[in-house]
Amino acid sequence: MRVADRWFEHETVDDGVLRIREPHVDPHLRANLFLVRGRDRDLLVDTGLGIGALRAELADLFELPTIAVATHRHSDHTGGLHEFEEVVVHRDDAEAVANAHGFASLRIEEYPPEELSGYDPPASLLTALPREGFELGSYAVTPVTPTRVVDEGDEIDLGDRTFRVLHLPGHTPGEIGCGRRRRGRSSPATACTRAGSCSTSSPSRTSPTTCGACGACARCPLGSCTAATTTRSAGNDCSS
Repeated sequence: MRVADRWFEHETVDDGVLRIREPHVDPHLRANLFLVRGRDRDLLVDTGLGIGALRAELADLFELPTIAVATHRHSDHTGGLHEFEEVVVHRDDAEAVANAHGFASLRIEEYPPEELSGYDPPASLLTALPREGFELGSYAVTPVTPTRVVDEGDEIDLGDRTFRVLHLPGHTPGEIGCGRRRRGRSSPATACTRAGSCSTSSPSRTSPTTCGACGACARCPLGSCTAATTTRSAGNDCSS
């Protein structure tokens, strides 16, 4: 397998919001990371698998102090947390992140059949290697002790943007989203987590939310959800 020239790609998706991806990772395991610009500090929503050097490769994006937030404890979202000084995790996922508990593998044959139901698995979850000599079997998530443990309603302040934590358990006990506060009110915010599925975050578990563009509408069970209004429910929870 060839070695990738660059491991990450990024694009601007909104005013002060960038999406970062690992293009050489199969969509089954590829997370969307979002970097939200702030006046005093930035917010990074999820950190990918941790097999590429995120801060080193994209050093020009991380000039301000950056708060890394894990939407939930799975390896494709927490793998790069160890690269950041400020790490935010919900209380119910904090122990798992601190001890790197949970399944983590880059080998498709090690995934349980039920997780691949309805998906035509590729021969490999990677189409390139992050560096010379990298071994798929050596993959493990680095344990990270969160510097801040949050609960429902806690706030993350970037100076000119403030986000309120929304506890949305289901996919994992500590799954969260963030609602942006504007003039004392909360408005929906979304964190699309994996190409092939879209994690919607709403101000409550039953209220409508606007689902953001995750670039995988054709494969999302919600259908074409870009700029569409959907309702979070057990049947519609397509986060990963």
